Amino acid sequence: MKHSFTDRSCARVAGLGKGHLFPRLALASSAFLFVSCGSFELEQELVGTPAAESGGRAIALGKSLAAVGVGSGSVDSPFAVDVFERNRRGGWSFVQRLTASADDRGRFGTALALHGNTLVVGAPENDDSGTPEVETGYVAVFERGAGGFVRTHTVLPESFTLPPGETTPGEFSFGASVSLDEQHLAVGAKRFHGGRGRVFVFDRSDYSQQVELAEPAALERFDANFGDTVQLSHGTLLVTRPDTPANTPPPKNGKVYVYTSADGFATAEVLQSVTADGSFDGFGNAGTIFGGTIAVRDELGVQLFERSAGAWQPLAQIATGDGDRFSIALDAEHLFVGEPDATVAGLAGAGQVLVFDRSDVPPTLETTLRAPAPEAGLGFGEQVAVALRTLGVTTGDFEQAFVFRRN
Repeated sequence: MKHSFTDRSCARVAGLGKGHLFPRLALASSAFLFVSCGSFELEQELVGTPAAESGGRAIALGKSLAAVGVGSGSVDSPFAVDVFERNRRGGWSFVQRLTASADDRGRFGTALALHGNTLVVGAPENDDSGTPEVETGYVAVFERGAGGFVRTHTVLPESFTLPPGETTPGEFSFGASVSLDEQHLAVGAKRFHGGRGRVFVFDRSDYSQQVELAEPAALERFDANFGDTVQLSHGTLLVTRPDTPANTPPPKNGKVYVYTSADGFATAEVLQSVTADGSFDGFGNAGTIFGGTIAVRDELGVQLFERSAGAWQPLAQIATGDGDRFSIALDAEHLFVGEPDATVAGLAGAGQVLVFDRSDVPPTLETTLRAPAPEAGLGFGEQVAVALRTLGVTTGDFEQAFVFRRN
């Protein structure tokens, strides 16, 4: 059964003109605010057969496919990825469960990416070294054929560079984030050498390593997690480096690095908060790119940048609240902002997703999506993913995944 989520009034948020700063203004939103600028329908909750524990650890969408990370890693509920396909009536059918090897405890399905008939699955906690605290990770590549998805490649770093004077990378977490475009696979290894982080780009023709990316040595910081998220968009690669308020030397503010395949990902344009002062600001907690627009979360909301005159320029700033990894998405028409900690109808942490219309600058709040049965601590909006007119949303308790369709 489809449930309609339609808002009944419009609210605008403060923005800045291109290249100009402006103060943040609170979003005029409440648990009962509805905005009639648009309408989304909840198509259904994605549940595999049989239903698995932790049925919403990650989500990825394609043209007519959805992939959901499931499983708790127990003997009875191993880590897996459930694949669904939209049928002609608009509903979703479970078609396949992809599993790792029986002894794999690498959190297979932590990160997912779909592009055409290719699905990549990150397993960042896999350990081949025999040392439990050293989590190396891997990425599995699946291709869809007549009989379903078949695993074709296991991707690992072919080479990497250690910091000066070091002899081991320590924990790695290769596969904590993954992304695909037409020609490349990008993989984040955010915990490389104590969280200094690395990103690896592979050629999709044979999944050979093309380049290893890192912050300049002078800027590397313990627990900075370069590669926390990665996203490709037609040859442009976005890499977040959110930093943490741990015992690291300044500057501690987050950064976003933007590379392009035009120069082989050799150089990066570095984006920082429009209010950066060197202190921890949460900038880069989550980031996404679509065409000529980048959206980045910080402690207080979302900052938008656009490509103009050969460089990325500040476009708008929206006060929405803090957000987690993968809690933001863009398409040609909308900005989707997951707020898993939001209070809904008096239920603390029930969560919601704010949907902004990008036809205006600053974007207009079009609608607010919530779980069909909100509960305290549900964390609806933990992850969001979008493809065409379809939105996927997971919950913070990692138990549910939903798909919405725009009318």
